[in-house]
Order: sequence, then C-alpha cells, then structure tokens
Amino acid sequence: MIDRRKMGSVLTKLDKALKKLASERAKAIKKLDTDRDEELRAHMLALKGYAEDLENLAAQIERYIAENRFTSRRGRKKGARGVAARGNVKQLPPVGTKIWKRYKGKLYVGEVTEEGIKLEGFDQIFPSMTAACYAVTGQKNLSGWSFWKQGEPPAE
Repeated sequence: MIDRRKMGSVLTKLDKALKKLASERAKAIKKLDTDRDEELRAHMLALKGYAEDLENLAAQIERYIAENRFTSRRGRKKGARGVAARGNVKQLPPVGTKIWKRYKGKLYVGEVTEEGIKLEGFDQIFPSMTAACYAVTGQKNLSGWSFWKQGEPPAE
C-alpha cells in the first residue's frame, strides 16, 4: 500500500522548493535579469511536473489495488478466474464446461463462465472450484477439483 505520509512529505518538499523558486524568480524579474528568470521558470515547471506525476502515480496505484482487491495477508488476491498471486491455485476449466455433483442426496449443477463458476440455485459467481465446493458443503478443507465432476450430470 502507498505510504501516504512519505508521499505527503515529498509533495511538501516540492511545494517548498516551488515557493523558493518563485521568490528567486520575482527577484530576477525586479533586476530585469531575463536569463535567470527563464532558468528559474524552467525549474518551476519541472517541479510542478514532478508533483503532478507523483500524484498521478499514486492514483494509478490505488486504482490498481482497488480493482485487483488485494485482501489477504498471504499475498493472494481474490479476483477473476480463481488465480492467486502465489500461483498455487489452478485455473478454472474452459468457459462453458459443465460441472456437477450429487451431495447429500441433492444434485448440484453449474457452468464455468468468463466471470467464474455459476451454480444453479446460487445468486453469486464463484472464483474457483474450491469456492463453489465450499458453498455446497460448508467445508473449507475439500479440494474443489476432486469434489466436482465435469460434463453433463447423469439422467435421473
């Protein structure tokens, strides 16, 4: 995450430098020293550009973090298609793949979509096979890849 205090400190230093340059530029204008005035003006423009770049970069980083929803302490991100930052979670099967499982006498059927797994009877999209398995069983220690069967469910 961005350390706002450090960024604020840098922006404060840039602002102080801009004020100092503005003061020196005013003195150069009074002395009609046009060369010095142009030099100071160029420095001021550069500092303003640095400040804008820093603010834009901070906004981009915050937007990226918000879009990718980094949430856990272990560095995993919750997001599209169930892929974790650590790389130890399998990708979902191809889009359009049907999955099913009979669990405690009830048949659960779903399909892999672009967003994740859509199970019939559930209002949400699940990012991984294991998340869909947990929604059905309530057990976190089961592997979704072992739990679900792929293909069309058997006719009843």
